[in-house]
Amino acid sequence: MIKLDKYIQKYIKILTKEGELKELMFNKQQNILYDIIKNDYKIGKPSRLIILKGRQFGVSTFVDSFIVSKLMTRFNSNGLIVAHDSNSTNSLYKICKTGYKNLPSELKPMVKYDNFNQLVFDNPDKESNKKGLNSSLKVATAGADDIGRGMTIHYLHLSEFAFWRKQKEQYTGLMQTVPGYPNTLVVIESTANGFDEFKKIWDRAIKGENDFTAVFFSWLDFNEYKKEYDGFKLTKEEEDFMNTHKCSLEQISWRRYAIETLAGGDIDKFNQEYPTTPEDAFISSGRPYFDTVLVSKFINNCKTGIKGYVSNNKFIKDKSSDITFYKFVEEGKPYVLGADTAGEGSDYNVAYIIDNITSEIVCKYRTLDDESIFTQGLNELGRYYNTALISIEVNFSTYPIKTLDEVYRYPKLYVRERVDTYTYSILKSFGFRTDKRSRPLILGVLRDEINLNIYNLLDRDLLDEIMTFHKDEKGKPVALEGYHDDCIMAAAITYYCRDQQTRNIKIKEEVNDNQSSSTYDSFLNYGG
Repeated sequence: MIKLDKYIQKYIKILTKEGELKELMFNKQQNILYDIIKNDYKIGKPSRLIILKGRQFGVSTFVDSFIVSKLMTRFNSNGLIVAHDSNSTNSLYKICKTGYKNLPSELKPMVKYDNFNQLVFDNPDKESNKKGLNSSLKVATAGADDIGRGMTIHYLHLSEFAFWRKQKEQYTGLMQTVPGYPNTLVVIESTANGFDEFKKIWDRAIKGENDFTAVFFSWLDFNEYKKEYDGFKLTKEEEDFMNTHKCSLEQISWRRYAIETLAGGDIDKFNQEYPTTPEDAFISSGRPYFDTVLVSKFINNCKTGIKGYVSNNKFIKDKSSDITFYKFVEEGKPYVLGADTAGEGSDYNVAYIIDNITSEIVCKYRTLDDESIFTQGLNELGRYYNTALISIEVNFSTYPIKTLDEVYRYPKLYVRERVDTYTYSILKSFGFRTDKRSRPLILGVLRDEINLNIYNLLDRDLLDEIMTFHKDEKGKPVALEGYHDDCIMAAAITYYCRDQQTRNIKIKEEVNDNQSSSTYDSFLNYGG
């Protein structure tokens, strides 16, 4: 029996951009997709792909040719193709029908129905004993309420998913129609369209949090995206791009042409339609609070660190720990620990520790553990890092700061000033309170730090959150729906509160751990 890739490339014909009918010969990217699906089949895994791509990359042509070939060579199988608009639906259906109509007659399966949205491969003659495939292909346009309802789908293609209406609702419904068996296929492909459901599924795939294999195709991977270089002088931006991505002058020539001609001079539009990196594709829309173009240049060069914890003031390596050490403690150096506790819309307790001389992040503690375990960890980390200044947000809970003070007797806690609403006197309280006045201040400090010293903040969780932190319709900087800002707030508190810690190297002093910092009467308040 002929292998499916050979079958497709020998018998399936497509209409080229020039209007010619030709065999579908796989390009490099189509071979990559076929190999992923083939490998999934070999290991008995249902094949699930999410593909971030640019325009005219040949992904839909491959996927739909693959699906219709499967349906024309298998019994009792169903395929569904859903596109973002009616024109695209018709175009994708045409790919499938062209493949069927141009098969050699001896390979053509019997067709029972052939209409505007459905192709059923079965025996049309009820009186005949000849067995048909009992397989079908259906196409639909996103937005309808009943897409796929009542069907069992073995091969599902969701095309330009980022441009669908009702993305989450329809994704959930359609995924339930596909059994989790080997030799089933789901392909979600799209160009980027901001931070939407497609981006969420993509992010979870990248992190290994769902069953999808994330596939990205850069325009630099396509040989046709080249143009003869005529000797023009490169701009500084083009020189930087060329050096960063190791591309040719012919590719730079095409890029210049594409930005001006295909994207109307809008480089963000070019990055969306013809992305160089996944980050390029997603940063092109919205109103980011931070400089996401800058961050995107560093996001793939983040530190890895070493997982572990502190016990008896010593580092213990542990791959299962929620604490990541980027640099171990150095004698005499001053450190600052800032923490954001889990509250409304927040899943994680997060803390960062910075070297207060270099401003570099040296440790991260990001955990789903409850606040008692988190507080114990903060105490141990603070003491390990030369009794670091600790500043904890107290908006949702004063337990961590009170426990550090009264139980652990931690000697160096951040002190804020507040006005007593009864006496109008200035009171001093432990911990940091985020409100409508302080929040813009600490975020501004973090933004300045990112702009000036991003090399010191190369933590992947932090930079990922920065990429999804935008201004809402009222101009307030917030995490986009479905994303979080725990790391951002923890880092912002850390950098804002550092002025209460020295920036000079000191010889380690003796600290009386038995003396609570709350012995000062004016410091007895926490959350007010």
